[in-house]
Amino acid sequence: MIPENEPLTELPSPSQLKHKYLLRGKRVLAAVTGVDEGREDDDEASAAPENNTIICYYHCDHIFIVVVVSLSRATIADGVNESASLSETKVKKLGEESEALLAAYTSKHFVKSYPKGLRQDSSNFCPMQSWIAGVQSVALNMQTYDENMDLSAGLFRINGNCGYVLKPPVLIRGLGKQPQSRDLITR
Repeated sequence: MIPENEPLTELPSPSQLKHKYLLRGKRVLAAVTGVDEGREDDDEASAAPENNTIICYYHCDHIFIVVVVSLSRATIADGVNESASLSETKVKKLGEESEALLAAYTSKHFVKSYPKGLRQDSSNFCPMQSWIAGVQSVALNMQTYDENMDLSAGLFRINGNCGYVLKPPVLIRGLGKQPQSRDLITR
């Protein structure tokens, strides 16, 4: 799903994204300063202007493209196809500093959170703070099935294993208050 002429003003709903592939990636950088494969920290290097074009695909009606940006440069006014990757440490820090700002950003943009790189034992972080803030993609270490993985699996089951976790009703309704853990469990 690529906007034809005008940029999208809000994220597509899950039903609008049915039967579509979500492509999420970084823009090609003008100069690569070092090899650091697989790392998803926020890059401070700017994208090369000549590489900022979206490649045309044969099956464009099946693709929704999201471009990864640094959250330090991201604003709520950015296009909805801008995305940020946040380590568990950043989610926690942003949650402590400004929960409302993080929730406002996730209401308009796709955000992924992931375990910090210091987890040498492949343990998992508690996904609740990310889910509560409205983060759409919470990456966990699948090779370690622990209570945090159980918690995440339980949240998917509550929604009928349909492929996504519902945002807390407080965020869906936009009431402006920060949700709590209990707000994720709806009956």
